[in-house]
Amino acid sequence: MQALLEKLTDWKPTEPGTNVLRMDLNPAGATVAVTAERQDSLSCLVRELAVASPVASGVPLHDRASAMADRLTGLMENIRLIEVDAGAEVALLRSTAPAVRETSRHYYELRVTPTDASLKRYRTETGSNTRENIGYALTHEALAKVADDLI
Repeated sequence: MQALLEKLTDWKPTEPGTNVLRMDLNPAGATVAVTAERQDSLSCLVRELAVASPVASGVPLHDRASAMADRLTGLMENIRLIEVDAGAEVALLRSTAPAVRETSRHYYELRVTPTDASLKRYRTETGSNTRENIGYALTHEALAKVADDLI
């Protein structure tokens, strides 16, 4: 993950607003895409962290998702496996204890397929059935570790 850490440190988006950094990580074909609202020399306000790892396709989805939940320690909240839809080949993981802020709840959601994983953070207002994808701040080191945990 040293290469990702270096790339994040050197990343200087030229456009205002949301930007995407994509990177191939290894010869086996793993890739990472960081979608960030803001980025500076130490951290990012991440909207989505997506990884693809074709090598992981041989691992049963339930096992892969459970292992990710166990490895993923760089976030503000732990996550746990909620469900596996074998027919759709997708696993859903969420924060074990969402953060409560006044009238809203904030939580991480990780969607895992046989070859991909996507981590986002959501906010939902009490009494509302809608949710909003929000940014989450991570230092470059924490972001590189989380990406590594998802591969």
